[in-house]
Amino acid sequence: LVKLQVFLESSFYEMLVAGLLCVYVLWLGVELQIFGARSGYELGVLEGTVLPTASLAYWDSVVFPAVDLMFTVIFTADVAVRVVVLGRGFWKIALNYIDVLVTLAAFA
Repeated sequence: LVKLQVFLESSFYEMLVAGLLCVYVLWLGVELQIFGARSGYELGVLEGTVLPTASLAYWDSVVFPAVDLMFTVIFTADVAVRVVVLGRGFWKIALNYIDVLVTLAAFA
C-alpha cells in the first residue's frame, strides 16, 4: 500500500495522467471539429463534412460515446483509487478538489 501511495504521488504518475488529459482534450477538439463541420454542411456554409455523411450516424451513436465513456472511466478510476489509497491526504491537495468536480461533472 505504501508503494502505491508513493507511485500515486510521483511525478511520473502526474505526467501520465496529464498526458491522458492532453489526449482527451485533443479528442474533444476532434469531436468539435466534426460536429462543427457537420453543422456548417447542414446550414449550407460548407460543401462537405469531415467524415462521409453516411458514417456520421455511426460516429454519433457508437464512436463518440464509447471514447467519452472510456475517458470517464479512466479519470473516475484515477480519482477513486487516489481517494482510497491516499485517504485524508487526498483532500489536503487543492487540485484534487478540481479533479473530483470535473469527474462528477462527467456524469451530469
